[in-house]
Amino acid sequence: LDSWIGRFCPELGQPGDWKGGRKWVFPVCPFNDAHRNRSAVLIQEPSGAIAFRCHHNGCTGNDWKKLRVLKEPGCYDQPPLMNINIDGILNQKCKARESIVQDMERTEIAVSDSIPFPPDLFNVPGFIGDVMTFSMDYAPFPNKPLAFAGAVALQAHLAARKVQTPTGLRTNPYIIALAKSGVGKDFPRSVNQRILESVHKEDEIIENVASGQGLEDELLIHPAALWQSDEFYSVLQEVVMDTTGQKQTLMKYLLTLFTSANKNVMTRVKSGRVKAKIACPNLTLYATTTPAGFFDSLSPRLLNDGMYARLDVIIGESRGDGQTKDQPDIPAGIIGRAKAWADFQPTGSGNMDILAMTVPYAPDAVKLVEQLRKRETEMYRKSEQDEDIDWKLSVWSRACENTLRYALVYSCSISEKPEDTVITAEAIRWAQKFIWWEIENKIHMTDRHYYK
Repeated sequence: LDSWIGRFCPELGQPGDWKGGRKWVFPVCPFNDAHRNRSAVLIQEPSGAIAFRCHHNGCTGNDWKKLRVLKEPGCYDQPPLMNINIDGILNQKCKARESIVQDMERTEIAVSDSIPFPPDLFNVPGFIGDVMTFSMDYAPFPNKPLAFAGAVALQAHLAARKVQTPTGLRTNPYIIALAKSGVGKDFPRSVNQRILESVHKEDEIIENVASGQGLEDELLIHPAALWQSDEFYSVLQEVVMDTTGQKQTLMKYLLTLFTSANKNVMTRVKSGRVKAKIACPNLTLYATTTPAGFFDSLSPRLLNDGMYARLDVIIGESRGDGQTKDQPDIPAGIIGRAKAWADFQPTGSGNMDILAMTVPYAPDAVKLVEQLRKRETEMYRKSEQDEDIDWKLSVWSRACENTLRYALVYSCSISEKPEDTVITAEAIRWAQKFIWWEIENKIHMTDRHYYK
């Protein structure tokens, strides 16, 4: 690579250190001479892998291969075929196969790549803790992060359209749990389904969505919905590879829903139907996928359009020994709390137009909110110094908002009655610790695996 740079890109000069590898910065982007803000970089990872990227959206898709063709035309042309005897290669047996398997194992993304999840964050009192305990007690392969993510999503959905923070934030998180195959990703989803069936809310579960139009149709019938998706990377890959624009409408609608949960959303014009109003649609996403599938599905578009900032990524544990237990009925205490939320109608609510109750801050929580906003600003300004500026700024710009959203979900969990919910200082401290871990871990894992 050094000799190639000296021949074709001598303006790069000497490299700097980059996460154990090396990085060269172009003074002017080779693809667009208007990009003069050191936005284009050439990277060599510790493994030797090479990547090129310009952070401007107009250079999306310009990678190392395209840079090489630009500077060295014909470099990938096939040489003339020659009459070569390859019997020796074909006769290689187990060694080649073993080498391939070992290489695959080395490149697999491991749970150990992540920043460890603070164990005390699992200790959420009330409804979330009770659902987690049930999942851990009876799952064939207990997995605490997955049980945690499923229980948080369920509480968020049960409170959907019924409560909001003083600034209008609703309980509509987008949670992505990363875990390898066979570690028990399905059990928390099945627990959520059984609980919602017990309170006659199973129709609010969405399993498969093909487009933004399909999601809109679901929310027109059920304005509060819980989308439980397995292998979510396939949805992301379809969006990235879509050439028809149909899948793009799904991602665009997800972005709209996330920021419009406290507003009325008008549906599209459809044959035989005029525009209709969806009053404060509240979509909670609980999706699972493999780590490798997730990071292979990332693209500059997903990173930079704000969708990535809205996904809260949780890392599952490795597969344990497993257990075999008969499945009991859902405990009456869990069903009772779920029913209280399912039946709760804030004052002034109608059948479809629910007037969400504004949940106040406890007196000792108000100061924490102000401190939270200041710290978000500090982290945002710190990220401005990073070359990967756009998507990281987008992530940090939502730190305060996401913290308050999860503080609201936590407060719903610990409240004895929905109408008595208050956002406590304890809830804000818990949510801030969770969101700061989530952001730092997401940035850490993306920096490690996105270029691969």
